[in-house]
Amino acid sequence: MKTARVCFKIGSWSFIVLGLGHLISHMVLVFSPRAKPPVVQAMQEFIVLMPGRKIDLLSLHHGFSLMMGILFVAFGGMSLFFPKMDTSFPSRSAPVIGLCLGVSVITLAVSVKFFFIVPVFFSLLSLVSFGAAMALNKRLNKAPEPTTVAHLER
Repeated sequence: MKTARVCFKIGSWSFIVLGLGHLISHMVLVFSPRAKPPVVQAMQEFIVLMPGRKIDLLSLHHGFSLMMGILFVAFGGMSLFFPKMDTSFPSRSAPVIGLCLGVSVITLAVSVKFFFIVPVFFSLLSLVSFGAAMALNKRLNKAPEPTTVAHLER
């Protein structure tokens, strides 16, 4: 049971590190003193009409990027609380582990398709960690073999 807890915590921390890395790299790129490529200027000039608001594509990109980093940190942080709130964790926590495992699968798929090695690594680490926690949880919760009178008489 302790190993499942450790695996779950590793998966949670990998989401936190992924989110913090995303936020830090976003801020470094935004405040970098180097010259901005022409695509940045084009994004600033492209206006998106949204309900109740006009916003340029670059601002929309910044907003989505910051939101993604914040949500990764929040998801990982909330996941860290589950083992603390449930003293029998992970024995009754298959749905929580399953949710984290599902998010890890989606994160890994998106990272492989669109990003580079660092997000792929942390997404894979979370997937393996939550997968191990799920496997250990299933093994711990496996129903004992039913006993029969004939078996007891031997």
